[in-house]
Amino acid sequence: MSARRLVNVLIDTDIGDDVDDAFALALAARLPDLRLCGVTTVAGPVERRAALAAALLAAAGRPDVPVVAGARAMSDGRPGPARFSHEIGEWGETIGGFSKVQVTDFVLALSRDHAPLTIIGLGPLTNIAAALGRDPALAGRARLVAMGGALCPPYPDWNLRCDPAAARAVLRSGLPVTLVGMHVTRRARFGPARLRRLLATDDPLARVLGRCVLAWRTWQRRTPILHDALTVAIAWDPALARLEARRVLVGWRGFSAALRRGPPNALVCLDAAIARFDRLLAAALLSRADA
Repeated sequence: MSARRLVNVLIDTDIGDDVDDAFALALAARLPDLRLCGVTTVAGPVERRAALAAALLAAAGRPDVPVVAGARAMSDGRPGPARFSHEIGEWGETIGGFSKVQVTDFVLALSRDHAPLTIIGLGPLTNIAAALGRDPALAGRARLVAMGGALCPPYPDWNLRCDPAAARAVLRSGLPVTLVGMHVTRRARFGPARLRRLLATDDPLARVLGRCVLAWRTWQRRTPILHDALTVAIAWDPALARLEARRVLVGWRGFSAALRRGPPNALVCLDAAIARFDRLLAAALLSRADA
């Protein structure tokens, strides 16, 4: 399966607090017809997140992709969450390097240089809301595909809960938004058999991912769920998802609801072709284990 057109992508991520961001970034580095134009980090220890992202891109053979540390605090001034896997982060800090440019300037410049730009939001939407606040015309140069919401039933997922004000601002902005929520992404699991294949390959990127999974499992003691990697796949190929226009509301604690009545402000992912996603992931990241 391949995309029919080149997709210019900016990934905005809180990499380091869960292993699925690492898989998402690795998948984006490997997908054909996806031009990864930049990566920004958000929430709390953004410099450490940026170092980890840069190190992962180096392992993928993509040191050319600029990485920028973004907003530490949330839109209302609250400190960003400090949740971070030190075992994963220590590896990134020894290898990665990142740019010191201002994140809002970076997002807006990419949107002008690579329009139409697809922004893939894998964390709180703080950076995106700030860019829209600076230049509302960004809504005409970009679209957003975000991992966010748990719409059946409503639930305060991590990304929306951290900065619900940013999510509401983005949904009001006119920016075309697609939400890929936990009611779909929780089916994208990365089990022990796939971890063994990942560790068996001589692919440097796959081996880094395997190391990240082992560190994360030591920290969390559960099977990874690839919420963010599925979001990247859907941004690259919307045919992987069943999407429906809905009116999405975000409450003050991050609860989200998708209403059929009222003017729609987002496309909501109601279902996804998980088996096709699994094959896509295997082709991109596991194929060398079978060689």
